[in-house]
Amino acid sequence: MVWWGSARYRALGQDVKKRPKPSPKTTDWVSKSDVIQVLRCPYAYWLQWSGAVDRNALISGFARGLIEDGLSFEAAVLSEAEPLETEEDIETILAGDHRLLDVPRFENTDLRISGRPDGIFTEFGLLLPVEIKSHASVTRTDRIELAFYWLLLEPKRTATGSPQGVVILRTPTGEIEERIALADYDFDRVRGLISLVRSVRRNGAEPRVCGCEVCRSEDAVTAKAIKRRDLTAIFNIGRPRAERLEYAGVRRWDDLLTWEPQRIVDELRTSQDFISVRQVDEWRSHVRAYQQNAPVYFGLGTLDIAGAVVMDLEYERTGDVWLYGFRVECRGHVEIIQLWGDTPQERSDNFSRFKDLLSRYPDLPIVTWSGKSADVPNVRAAASSFNDETVYEEVQRRHIDLFDFVYRNIRFPIPDLQLKSVADYFSIARIADVEDGLEALMLYEQYKRSKSQRTRSRIRETLLQYNQDDLDTTLAILRRLQRLCRSAGTTSSDESRVTT
Repeated sequence: MVWWGSARYRALGQDVKKRPKPSPKTTDWVSKSDVIQVLRCPYAYWLQWSGAVDRNALISGFARGLIEDGLSFEAAVLSEAEPLETEEDIETILAGDHRLLDVPRFENTDLRISGRPDGIFTEFGLLLPVEIKSHASVTRTDRIELAFYWLLLEPKRTATGSPQGVVILRTPTGEIEERIALADYDFDRVRGLISLVRSVRRNGAEPRVCGCEVCRSEDAVTAKAIKRRDLTAIFNIGRPRAERLEYAGVRRWDDLLTWEPQRIVDELRTSQDFISVRQVDEWRSHVRAYQQNAPVYFGLGTLDIAGAVVMDLEYERTGDVWLYGFRVECRGHVEIIQLWGDTPQERSDNFSRFKDLLSRYPDLPIVTWSGKSADVPNVRAAASSFNDETVYEEVQRRHIDLFDFVYRNIRFPIPDLQLKSVADYFSIARIADVEDGLEALMLYEQYKRSKSQRTRSRIRETLLQYNQDDLDTTLAILRRLQRLCRSAGTTSSDESRVTT
C-alpha cells in the first residue's frame, strides 16, 4: 500500500474527470440506500417510493442522531486525507495503488445499480470498497453494503482476486480498519435484495410486523398485519422465517393450527431453520390469543411473590454500569433507589451501595424484565471489575426474569413481548419519552459530551425518569401477571414455581 506523506488516505474530491452523473429515478436502477431500506422494511420502502410518506418520516429523532454521529465520525476520518491533485483520469487512478476517500459516483449498467462508496483501496485495479462506520464491530448490514459496492465496481476492475472490502470502525481505543472476505451468500443476499427493490416498486408490499420507525409508530400497520393474520404477528416469527414458512405453504397464522407441528419442524429444517415442536406449540398458543382476544396461559409457572426488589440497570457499550435503579416493595414499604455514577470512583461506590441493598433485603427476590440477557451479565462484569463475585452469585440465586416467565408461559394478543408493548396491553402509563435502552445510551453519551450544565441536568432528569418508568412498569406488570396466574387456576410444579 502507498502512504502519501503523512496522510493515511487520499481524497479525490469533486474535480476528478469523467464523473458519472446520477441516474434518473426509474423502477430498474437501484442504489445501496434502496437495498438497505428494503432490507429494513419492504413496506416502509414502498410507502416512501410511492410518495405515501416523506423519506424523513422513515427516520426517528433517535435514528437521526445515530446518522449524525456516523457522519461526524466519517468527517473526522475524511479530514485525515490529503487531496489527490492529479490530471490523471479515473481509470488511471483506479489502476494504481491508492487509499482513496471522497470518491465519485459509479454505475454498473449491466446490473443497473449505482452508488458511491465511502472510499476505495485501489490495490492496482482490484478495487476494494471501503465503508466508514461509527460502530465498533462489523455488522450484517456492513457486509451487504460491501458486497453491493464490490458488484458496483466490477466494470472498473482490472485485476482479479478474492472479493473483499474494508470497514473503518470506531472503537473505544480509536479507529481501526478491518478487512472483510465476502462470501457467495453475501452476494446472493445482495442480488435478492436488488430484485426485491424492483419488485416492491412495481407491485407494492404488504404491511408486516417489524421494528422500523414507520411500522412501530403507526398502529394501523400492525393492525393491518393482524387483520391479514400475517405470520410476522406471531412472536418469534420474523420476516425471514415467515418467508420460509410461506414458501413451505404456511400462508397465514391459521395454518399453524391446521398443520401438524412436526411437519412444520421438518419443512423449516430443509431451509436450515431448526426449531422444536415446543416452539410450534407456542406459536399456536399465540394464534389462539389473537382468536380469543385474550391472554392464553399455556405453561405451568406461577409467581408467588409478595415483596420484591425490582432492578433495572443502564450501562455503556463497554458494559460499565452508570445507573443502578431499584424499586423496593416490602410489607407496605416502597422505596425508589437510583445510583448515578460518571467517574470510576462513583461507580465503585455505587456497587458497594448495591451490595448493601442486597444485605438489607436478604429474603426479597430480584425482579427484572429481560434481565438474563441484559442486567445480570452486567452485574457479573461489575462484580468481576470490583473483585466481589458474591454480589453476582446473590443476584443469580434470587433473580426472577419476568420476560422469561412470560416467554415460557403466556401469550398476549400483541406481536411482541417488549416491556413497553406489554405495559400498553395492560394500560400501564409511562412518563419519559425515551424509546429504549439504546436511545437511553445515546442520551447518556450526549450528556457526557455536553459542556452545558443546563443540558446535562435536563438529560439526567430524563434518564432518571426513564429508569423509574421501567422500574414502576416492571412491578405493575408483575402484579397483573400474578392476577392472571390466579384467574387461570394454574397449578405449580417444582421446576416453575417461584416463591419467596
